[in-house]
Amino acid sequence: MIIKLFFHILQISFGVIGLSIGVSLLSYGFGAYFNILPGSEWSALMLTYGFPLAIIGMALKYAELKPVPCLSYSDAVALRETCATPILKQVRNDVIRYRYGDEQHLEEALKRIFQYGQGGGIPRRSAPVLQKIREEVGSLSFVFSFRFQIACIATPFQQII
Repeated sequence: MIIKLFFHILQISFGVIGLSIGVSLLSYGFGAYFNILPGSEWSALMLTYGFPLAIIGMALKYAELKPVPCLSYSDAVALRETCATPILKQVRNDVIRYRYGDEQHLEEALKRIFQYGQGGGIPRRSAPVLQKIREEVGSLSFVFSFRFQIACIATPFQQII
């Protein structure tokens, strides 16, 4: 049985909120300024606050990193509270919320594991990308699995056709 998680503020994109409120204030402010809409005495205030809100909303939307889907089973959620370590809980919370300015989820950990651009490492363009996480109970233990999408890495031993 899969459970539906409750609504949380971190599951909302602040870019969408800022952009929609900013554009709404801007459009109503222009309409009121040109006497198309009522409220001409408030038009300067709406234009003054609508423009920066729209710009901030666009910047947040541009830098937005969408949350990774999380498939959680009800028995695993109950077991998570007792078996999961604080680090595991932090990783889960970090990847299931919107983030801003990061290139991808778990970027620092993946950089240390795959040593991008260093001797013995892989090229940055071949880095794995987190696609999905899953929580379940398997053989009486809590299982937390990551699913990555990995670009094909050409080695000297592969034959490219």
